Amino acid sequence: MRNSGGEADRRHSVLGDAPVLNYERAALARAAYGRTSTPADEVRAADAARELHELELREAAEQQALQRAARDAADARERRAHSIRSRVARVTGTLVVLALIATGAAMWLAPPRDDRPFVDTMELGHREVAPLPARVPARAVTTGSAASAERWFDAVQTDTDRLYELLPAFIDSSTTRLVPTDEPGWRVWVAKDVDASLCLIVHEASTPEAVAACATPDDFTASGVLVSSVGSTSISAFWDGFDVRTGQNGASLAP
Repeated sequence: MRNSGGEADRRHSVLGDAPVLNYERAALARAAYGRTSTPADEVRAADAARELHELELREAAEQQALQRAARDAADARERRAHSIRSRVARVTGTLVVLALIATGAAMWLAPPRDDRPFVDTMELGHREVAPLPARVPARAVTTGSAASAERWFDAVQTDTDRLYELLPAFIDSSTTRLVPTDEPGWRVWVAKDVDASLCLIVHEASTPEAVAACATPDDFTASGVLVSSVGSTSISAFWDGFDVRTGQNGASLAP
């Protein structure tokens, strides 16, 4: 005789209880596969075999559901881990880029390094050096600028400083100052032109006119002024506001 619906529900409700399931499976197996002697035994055996099959199907379905849940949980963990790794990689990449930008900006904005961190004198030009009241950062002292070159014009102009008819027309004749030179046959002057640019003039005694080159104060501060000329010999002269250096054309005028 088949079990009642209440008993079947009880078996289903305890499906997750392994000892009960094992006992029920064993009982159904005995009823389904045991010896039968009457038609009623045959009916009971058939019912038991059907219930045993249904039980096995339910167990298989539950096992598949558990396996699916485990796979889904593992996939969810992997997705979360991948998402975290991606976020970490993005944040790390952003930090690296920001660090590179900050380093580049710091290098670009950093003041140029001065090999003389502190000085106690200031060059005024025309071989003059003035003491400072205290040691100061070297970068605070003006060097190689048009301001230094202006000191060359502090002395009163003398007849020796004048060029007269040799002077190029664009030079202000009241500003010429003769500079000593070791180049035989040549004379060198510093001067200003009519626009107040700073000029360097060279002349050889055998030529009819002096040769001049000028630079605005800004250009002079950046690179000084250089002039070259050829007579019976050649000459190049360079003025940086501190000194006038001369040499044969092609010679280095570096200090």
